[in-house]
Amino acid sequence: MGRFFSDAVEQALDLIYYHIQAGSGAEGFKLLSEAAKAGDGDAEYFLSRCFSGSSYVWRYHGFPEDDDTVSELIHRAIAHGSAAAVLGAMRCGELTPSAKKTMPFSSLKEAWEVVYKKAEGGEPFCQYMIGNTYFWGDTLEIDGFDPDQYPSQEAVARHLRDEFLKALPWFERAFDNGLDLAGNNINNYYRDGRESLGLPAQPDKIADTLRRGAEHGYPNWMTDYGSKLLEDPNRQAEGLEWAKRAAEKGQLDAWIDIGDAYANGKSVPVDMPYALQCYEKVLARQDYPYGFMRVGKLCYFGNGVPQDYARAVQCFERSRALGNDWANAYLAVCYLCGYGCQRDPARAKSLVEEVKWTSPEKNFVLGVLYAQGLGGAPQDIAKGVAFLQKAGDYRPAKEELMHYKKGFFGKWKRR
Repeated sequence: MGRFFSDAVEQALDLIYYHIQAGSGAEGFKLLSEAAKAGDGDAEYFLSRCFSGSSYVWRYHGFPEDDDTVSELIHRAIAHGSAAAVLGAMRCGELTPSAKKTMPFSSLKEAWEVVYKKAEGGEPFCQYMIGNTYFWGDTLEIDGFDPDQYPSQEAVARHLRDEFLKALPWFERAFDNGLDLAGNNINNYYRDGRESLGLPAQPDKIADTLRRGAEHGYPNWMTDYGSKLLEDPNRQAEGLEWAKRAAEKGQLDAWIDIGDAYANGKSVPVDMPYALQCYEKVLARQDYPYGFMRVGKLCYFGNGVPQDYARAVQCFERSRALGNDWANAYLAVCYLCGYGCQRDPARAKSLVEEVKWTSPEKNFVLGVLYAQGLGGAPQDIAKGVAFLQKAGDYRPAKEELMHYKKGFFGKWKRR
């Protein structure tokens, strides 16, 4: 039996949370699944976290998301005596009246004390959970807080303030003891404060948490810290090193920063083929638009790599499907001209009309559509020429302008 939980649960927590690295999560998931099948309530609770999405577990473990499974596991965990599940259920709205009836604790306080004892003993996840009970005010319900028992509103406010202040030390302990999630709560604490309790925000302290998270070896924090340093011309080499370390641990997002560094010569010589290789690694994460966006851009322009409009269209469409419309104007050019795809002026018109900012590509597409009356746009040569002129030195627009001239009475017409 482990010190705080069963051996299986403690090994799983170490693999999933305390020593995050690509590939480790699968083994931890298997351990929890097997222990949960045997009726281990804590295994059931921590397994529910695995099904809860990237806000609850490192996204690169690749766990499936399933809200129904989360609910089922939490309720089973409560019935099987997991105090952690009781506190967790309070946070996610699963501590229903029927769930309370199944818990083998005389009160919420008894369950809280079980977790508190483990937290005092040094268990990081329990430290994080205790911090949450103070941060979110759950201790008020757990302790049966009654404001009418206080002599004044000032006394009530002091109590609420004291409870909130207890959260930060617990989050700090959890963060330093191996749980990267606790750092998010630390930053929430500093970012938001509690003005109603006389505790102002302290956003200047967030940068220190970022550095500490990186130094603790948490891949996502290493990535974020590296990104911040790469913005500083004097610390780009250091930032790139952090990004590379994060990538080695399996943080795919980090390859974006590495690719950007080589594409823009941040502390290293410009190397566009290698930048493309870096961006391509991110495509393994099918739900991340920025990898597709960058691969598409390099293929579209052929800047230091072979130009490939077909692949650019494919990547831009995927990025767009994921909610990023940054490349709409480039995609519109492709559909207007038939670059790497079937020519479709109507599609080009639809795409470019969604672009909220001005660009040479946008003006070129609109210019051609109106000048030639394509894609459902009414033909208006003067309007089209005006857009083409706004495109400035954009070569396709200048070439298109050569097809038009002003007639004797100053009216634009096609040559």
